[in-house]
Amino acid sequence: MAIKTIALQDSRVQLLKARGTDIRIRSSEALPNSVFDLKRSLEKRGFFVHFAADPKEARQIVTRIAREHKVRKAAKSKSMASEEISLNSALESEGVQVIETDLGEFIVQLAREKPAHILAPAINKKASDVAQLFVETKIANPEEIDPLQPDKQRLTAIARRHLRSVFLDAEMGITGVNFAAAKEGVLVGISNEGNLRMCVSIPPIHVAIVPIEKIVPSLADVATLLPLVTATATGQLLTSYVSLIAGPRNEGEIDGPVESHVVLLDNGRSRLAGTRYEAVLRCVRCGACLNACPVYTSIGGHAYGTTYMGPIGAVLATLIEHEGPSQLPYASSLCGACTEICPVSIPLHEMLYELRADPRHGHQGMALRAIFSGWSMIWDSSLEFRISQSLGARLIAIAAKAGLGKIETEGPGGSSQLVLSNNALGRALKKALRRSEIPMPAPPPTPRIPPPRQLENLRAPAAHQLSASRGNHANESRERMSIDTPEIASYPLSKSPNSTNNNREEVLIETFISNVARNGAEVQHIPSAALPERLGPLLEDIRVATIDPATLNAPYGHSIASLLEFHGIACVEGEARKVASAEIGLATPLLGVASTGSLLFDFAKGRPRLTSLLPPVLVAIVPASSVVCSLNEAFSRLENVGLLSGAALVSGPSKTADIEMTLVTGVHGPGQLWVFVLN
Repeated sequence: MAIKTIALQDSRVQLLKARGTDIRIRSSEALPNSVFDLKRSLEKRGFFVHFAADPKEARQIVTRIAREHKVRKAAKSKSMASEEISLNSALESEGVQVIETDLGEFIVQLAREKPAHILAPAINKKASDVAQLFVETKIANPEEIDPLQPDKQRLTAIARRHLRSVFLDAEMGITGVNFAAAKEGVLVGISNEGNLRMCVSIPPIHVAIVPIEKIVPSLADVATLLPLVTATATGQLLTSYVSLIAGPRNEGEIDGPVESHVVLLDNGRSRLAGTRYEAVLRCVRCGACLNACPVYTSIGGHAYGTTYMGPIGAVLATLIEHEGPSQLPYASSLCGACTEICPVSIPLHEMLYELRADPRHGHQGMALRAIFSGWSMIWDSSLEFRISQSLGARLIAIAAKAGLGKIETEGPGGSSQLVLSNNALGRALKKALRRSEIPMPAPPPTPRIPPPRQLENLRAPAAHQLSASRGNHANESRERMSIDTPEIASYPLSKSPNSTNNNREEVLIETFISNVARNGAEVQHIPSAALPERLGPLLEDIRVATIDPATLNAPYGHSIASLLEFHGIACVEGEARKVASAEIGLATPLLGVASTGSLLFDFAKGRPRLTSLLPPVLVAIVPASSVVCSLNEAFSRLENVGLLSGAALVSGPSKTADIEMTLVTGVHGPGQLWVFVLN
């Protein structure tokens, strides 16, 4: 059930983690004032801003918007906040068909189940389960799929085919967000499949559900948090798509939402600000604590019975979900693995311990209290502990002699366990215990106290230490590659007496090309004059293309137009269905980002969203002069030219691993990305 994450051990990553923790501490301390700051900034950009104190108010707001616009079909991106408020059922009661468009969420919705993981909702499903589900729900024809050995790429293609029509027909797009920049009034959402970009770009109405803890001070803080979250969640430099949502389309734009709404969700979060549980508001929903937790990885997400699962769910659900299970804080070994892996240093195991003792949240019955009290008394001394261990071993030996099972040992010196028999009594005991093996009590390990220096390393940095650390680095030269990503290139991008501007530019381009390739794109570094020759083979057998005006107006635009005419390729633009018919898209991004290998597209008049999103193949043409060092620098440039209605970072082709954790490309966005870097 484990998802790949990057271990936060490298000193540079630890510095990034400290900076990210500092940002999230300042973000949670700024509540609730930051809510009003964000509201003002959003309204200046043309958003309609709504505040929901609880799930009921949030549902009423969204259903009212749907009713006013006579919405009958809504395309929805993965959003844990929408799960928290039970939005789908509320909209369906109003006659609105809500379709989940994240592949994992789509599978779960077809199965009428809840997500099993924050990042991989269908992690509990096998490919054969998905194939059977697609056939039963008539998403696929039986002859399309081998139910015994289904091809995961084929299953993904079938889902893409079905959901493409959903995007094109939907009157409303619903998304969550990962961050909301209060200063700029910009929402930031990340995805690998491209469905979030689809939900924002195609339907005429866009609604974003934003829990108030997602607010951060500025886009500069987002530039630090994005690579940290991505590395911890999936091990990438950056997700395939980062959407910067800055309002509805402006006059003269041919795509994007006509109307944009933001629902700021509280649901008990403001009550946590300033309390001992405030740290839970730092959570960035990376899912790392789920992957590290021995309890979650043993029982899965559905056992929690709440929207949020794992260690973060056991804390957050207990604090905000009043009807959730009251015993979640006890479903933990308190091993501290969740705290250790957390990229923003949330002391989850400490809060779980505190919740057990908190009379407002601990709801132990009399019997359970007696059991734990007795257990505590028995294990209070080493003598009583050894007696209880000896007694447990004798009881298991008696059970084996009575025919309940047999004791098996794993190798010399290995652990022993009682394997229950398949007789009536054994089956009854299995059912009661939900397992077929009972571990033999082992002698207690000899305690090892780490030296003082190691103890200091185990503690999370204090807030004032983090602030000091951040301040020490605030004056670093802008010429130097900032720590935007745990995969920091080792290239010496800072100027030195022995380096020249030319050397630095060469290293910058080399870093960019290396990271573009690492993201799964095909990349070529060529002279501008060679572009028609290299582009020609990609245009063979192409009949319909879409090209953005920025590319046609570039110095190389005339040669591309001639090449398209030579191949007899028709060009389409404008309406989404026309662009969706294109077999290839040609676009020129505003910037390339070396540290993450990303392409930054800005959306405005003459710079459409859909060219880089709908075709199955995307060709991006990047002048070497437009490559910058870091995300922070890219966002700064973006501010200078004006965000207008939005932007998107593209880092590789559309991809997913929602079916058996197998990576496949071409989900909703382009399955192939070609990048030509021009001298």
